[in-house]
Amino acid sequence: MARERGVTLIEVMLALMVLSIGALALVRLTVSGAQGTGVSTHMTHATILARSKLDELVRLPSTDAAISEGDHTEPGDKNLGPTGTPYKPNGDPTGNFGDQDGWYARTWTVVDQDLNSTTVGNDYRSIVVTVTWYDGTAKRWRQVAVAGGRSLP
Repeated sequence: MARERGVTLIEVMLALMVLSIGALALVRLTVSGAQGTGVSTHMTHATILARSKLDELVRLPSTDAAISEGDHTEPGDKNLGPTGTPYKPNGDPTGNFGDQDGWYARTWTVVDQDLNSTTVGNDYRSIVVTVTWYDGTAKRWRQVAVAGGRSLP
């Protein structure tokens, strides 16, 4: 009769160690994936907020104060929530959100340019809208900028 052999304790321990290392790697991948999804969600919201503001600005008459040359912020320096609604913690009119994750600050810069050297004066208005937010997962500030413009009359 052949001698039957079972699994030794050392073999079981090695198998459990290999299984544990694999399980830990899968947990780390899951956490990284979840963090990446959060960043991409915020980036999508910020891009939508920037693009919607740029679309609004290029439709304004060239004499509107919101597209005068220089730096601009939301009226009353309001910051925006994930849905684009103004954020006012505890009635704070400045909308200062500090390091709260998922709230956005939207600013834009307008520069008049002379692109046509054959005429005198500026003939193009360049607009760059920037949306800034605090990424609580990475513990750092992030930004999205969208550029566009319009010709001047």
